[in-house]
Amino acid sequence: MLEFDLSLLKKLKPCTFKYDDTKLPSHIADGKTHIGFIAQEIEHLFPMDDFGIVVQGDKGLKVNYIEFIPLLVKWQQLLLEKINLQNQEIKELKDKINELLEE
Repeated sequence: MLEFDLSLLKKLKPCTFKYDDTKLPSHIADGKTHIGFIAQEIEHLFPMDDFGIVVQGDKGLKVNYIEFIPLLVKWQQLLLEKINLQNQEIKELKDKINELLEE
């Protein structure tokens, strides 16, 4: 089972690239710049045998972004939870400061 550890998120390196394989369909090898991840760079984080994020394609490894979405949503939820806890802590500290200033 994949741990939803935020440190894993830091290891991802989004990049831009162009498909240069003339054997790919024209809607894929369209000459446009794409944004994503290099499958070979993230395969050690999401082993093919364990998860469906990096999969074997016709031309080698590829990222299955559909399987990647729930992971990104979970990380977003963890970050929002962390932000809420920090906001609560900030509020409590401000309240303590105000109490001390009033004394």
